[in-house]
Amino acid sequence: MHIWIIQTGEPMFTDGSKVRPMRAMNLASKALELNHRVTIITSNFDHFTKKKRFEGDKLVLINPNLDIHFIDSPGYKRNISLRRFYDHFIMGYRMKNIAAQLPKPDVAFIGFPPIETTWFMAKLFKSWKIKYLIDVKDAWPS
Repeated sequence: MHIWIIQTGEPMFTDGSKVRPMRAMNLASKALELNHRVTIITSNFDHFTKKKRFEGDKLVLINPNLDIHFIDSPGYKRNISLRRFYDHFIMGYRMKNIAAQLPKPDVAFIGFPPIETTWFMAKLFKSWKIKYLIDVKDAWPS
């Protein structure tokens, strides 16, 4: 089975050995253990360091069953700001357009927040009639 994991604002396998795995990395690792193929689609902008991981969009092949698509976005300096909202909107829009070019998954997992990427990707999966799960990991900003 080919699983897509849509998750932003979390460490990724490419961020070094000292990062603490969160939902996306843990879910991908378990899916790989069960012999599934995994595609992670995430932000190129690192929420914790407030820096871009790479110049522009980047595809990283971790192994034959795991690839990560880093989607570029403008970035932001403060967690509570209009610039962050703008970043997430641009990222969601670009994420949907780039994802639409890829081979379709069998199922998808969307990490929420942010609402913008969730909205764009859910619309795409619905149009494809692909089953997806939205994981609400926190109630930010309420």
